[in-house]
Amino acid sequence: MENKSSLKEGFSFKLIGFDQSLVDQLSPFFNKSIFELSKLIDISTLEGLSFAIGDEEYLQELKSFNDYLTPSSGAAVGVAMTLTHIDRDYSRNYIVVNCRYLGLEYFLTEYTEPVSQEDMNRVMSDFLHTLFHEFCHVFGYQQLLKISPNLLTKSSFKNDWEGFMHLVSLTCWDEYQVCGWANMIGSDQQDRYEPILLNVMNQFEGSIERVFKEYLESTENSRFLTLFNNTAILILDLFKYSSYYLGDLSSKEDAIISDEVSSHKLYGVISTLNEMLSSLKSKVDTGKVENTDFYKIGEYAQQVAADLGLIVEPVDKNNMLVNLSRSAQTRILYA
Repeated sequence: MENKSSLKEGFSFKLIGFDQSLVDQLSPFFNKSIFELSKLIDISTLEGLSFAIGDEEYLQELKSFNDYLTPSSGAAVGVAMTLTHIDRDYSRNYIVVNCRYLGLEYFLTEYTEPVSQEDMNRVMSDFLHTLFHEFCHVFGYQQLLKISPNLLTKSSFKNDWEGFMHLVSLTCWDEYQVCGWANMIGSDQQDRYEPILLNVMNQFEGSIERVFKEYLESTENSRFLTLFNNTAILILDLFKYSSYYLGDLSSKEDAIISDEVSSHKLYGVISTLNEMLSSLKSKVDTGKVENTDFYKIGEYAQQVAADLGLIVEPVDKNNMLVNLSRSAQTRILYA
């Protein structure tokens, strides 16, 4: 018996910034793709989906839901985003896709350059994977709402240190499981995720050293917050893109971490994170997970920050004392 679509009644999608000719050509393709993929995973909480023609339209559509939403600004291009909630209702989701980077122009009659069938197949495969990846986010958010709602919905914290721990925990687990699930559709992402991770790893030490040096050379009152924020961003990126890569490998039979990653000086961090995520997945799959299990990821990120030399001491009224350890200061000053 054929699977039924999991789309909710009233679901709709729209194209933003496209002229009518493009709308007429792409709408049937989008409609069929959404409908067929919705048979493979439960996306019954998805209210709708917007396809934006470019960066500006993509950003404007994100901000129409929440003025604080911005595309990914790290090593990866912002191609799509799944909203965890609509107006704080976590049983309602929405997806926004940036079509600029998807190569869909190959399917248009206006595109007159020669295109090989191989390129057409690649674009189709990439698009389907991108869309299904976002569908997996929808499913994953609803799973979290059942097994660890606090991880998904908590938005106020004692201080930024706790907020950092929470964000790393949510981001890593979400991307790890989504990248594992999404493997069943479209193009293989390993050749994309590995270079992104290696780029982040290769730049990490130099970036941390610059952040620390700028802090030590600054006399601005804002230097403490700048030190904290910039260090947190670098560690979050390292953990996030590791989770993409590790999640992708987790669902592949006999897949192993590459020599390039395993021989890197940061491999100890990647290996520990991999063990934590794998253990967490086992607990989730067997129904034995506790809220505290998710936060072990963020606590490890805090440990990595401390090992680098970042000192964070929470004090009253949501404030923090931020500094660098003496050993870190010596390392930077006498490098």
